[in-house]
Amino acid sequence: MSKLVQALPSQARIILLGDKDQLSSWEPGAVLGDICDTRHLHPFSNTFCTEIRKTTGYEIKGVKAAPEMSDSTVQLTRSYRFGDESGIASVSRSVNEGDADTALRILQDERHGDMQ
Repeated sequence: MSKLVQALPSQARIILLGDKDQLSSWEPGAVLGDICDTRHLHPFSNTFCTEIRKTTGYEIKGVKAAPEMSDSTVQLTRSYRFGDESGIASVSRSVNEGDADTALRILQDERHGDMQ
């Protein structure tokens, strides 16, 4: 990643897009996880929240004062791949929270047939 960024012209912008929680980060993939500070959500600046509200009418809830650098990372939190109460969603949440015991319990639970 260092070589890629060094090769870019100074006026270039780089956009990294991916799922930081998809798989364990390693080598080049670790960059996105490191930048996103995996397992932590960070607030946006008041300026960013005001612009979003003016542009879209959407109010970002729970705004706290944050440096403008925090506006560089956006995390989408709604999944359209599966329901919030599905087995896969429950396992994913447990894994992302580092709760291996709950994840294993859900995987072994017969009530979650969509996991098999």
